[in-house]
Amino acid sequence: GSGGGGGGFGKKPEPAAAVAAAALEADAEAVLRQARGNLDAAQAAMFQDSVLRLQQAEPELFARMQDSQGPSAAPDVHEKLVELTWDTIAAFMPLGGPPPAEVRRRLRLVASAACGGAAGGAGGGGGAGGAAKAGRPR
Repeated sequence: GSGGGGGGFGKKPEPAAAVAAAALEADAEAVLRQARGNLDAAQAAMFQDSVLRLQQAEPELFARMQDSQGPSAAPDVHEKLVELTWDTIAAFMPLGGPPPAEVRRRLRLVASAACGGAAGGAGGGGGAGGAAKAGRPR
């Protein structure tokens, strides 16, 4: 269980009605239900699960991820953090339709972080760096 609050991408969590109303993958629907519609909490829980699976599947990469984050992260660590972040956000995108505005905003933030800020429309908020220690996307 993740606590309340909107730590995910720095914006107060809004009810995920637009996300919940869309058809999602079954695992994303279940996590969103457990989070009582709080998209930040659902994404944090899914990201944490991904990090735990990485710890079991690739313990060496996980250990290096814990020691190397932010701008100085090794390329493979950065790549894995971006992959986990994208996968987490993508899990909550509706199947067969355009993503809700909140999901589009988060995608722009991740794209900007992955491209060193060159993707535009990023506003404040960090990128994938530091996400594993915090246990959630920032």
